[in-house]
Amino acid sequence: MPVLARVVAGLAAMLCALATSAMAQQVGLAIAVDQGAVIESGGRRAPLNRRDPVRNGDVILTDATGTVQIVFQDRTRVAIGPSSRFQVGDIQLSTRDRATRFSVNAISGTFRFLSGNSDKPAYAIRTPTATMGIRGTEFDFAVRGGVTTTLITFRGQVRICSNTGRCARVSGGCATAGIDQVGQVFQPSSRAARDQAILEGFPFILDQSALRPNFRTSTGSCGAIARRRVQVNEDREFQ
Repeated sequence: MPVLARVVAGLAAMLCALATSAMAQQVGLAIAVDQGAVIESGGRRAPLNRRDPVRNGDVILTDATGTVQIVFQDRTRVAIGPSSRFQVGDIQLSTRDRATRFSVNAISGTFRFLSGNSDKPAYAIRTPTATMGIRGTEFDFAVRGGVTTTLITFRGQVRICSNTGRCARVSGGCATAGIDQVGQVFQPSSRAARDQAILEGFPFILDQSALRPNFRTSTGSCGAIARRRVQVNEDREFQ
C-alpha cells in the first residue's frame, strides 16, 4: 500500500475510534428504576437497573408499570413514565457538568424534564412531530400514538415547534399546548379539557410519590387534579 494511502487509512481509523469513544461516553446515570425497564445499548438489550450508566445512542423502554429517573452529568433530570420509549440522542459535554449540546428523542409515552446547568440554547427535545427548546424549565410532556405531543409547564418557558414550522411559546403554571397529527398547534378549549388530558397522559402530575424528591416540582397550579403537592428539593450532586 502506498505511504499516502496508509496515512489516510490510519487517520480514518483514528477518527472512527474517536467517534466510537464519544458515542460510548457516559452522559448520565439511572438513579431510580421501577421495573420493568430495559435499555438498548451497543446493539444489545438488557434489563435496566439502578445506577446503570446511560450513554449517547442508548434507548430506554418501559412497560405498563415501569418508570426510570435519570440524572445527566449537567444535572438535567428526566423521568420516564410507563409505556414509554426514550433515546439519548447527542449530548456533548464541554466540562463535567455542562453540555454544549443536549439532544434527546422522546419517541412515545410520558416524561418529566427538569433542566440543568447547560446553557438553554444547548437543549433540543425531539418527538416524532415536534421539537422543544427551553428556558430554565420544568415541564411534563406526553407523546401519544407517535403523532400528538402535549406539554404542560410548571416553571420557565418552552418553545414547541411542529415539523411543518408552526410554533408556540408556553410558560406559566400548568400552561398547556401541543402539536397535533397534522402539525397544528393546539391548546385545551377549557379547564375540563386540560384536566382530561392530564388524566389520560400525565401520571407525574396526578401522583409524584414514585419520584425522588429532586424530580418533583410544584404542580399546585394545575388545581385539585394534582393530588400530591410537594416541596421541591434541588439535586446538589451527580450521584
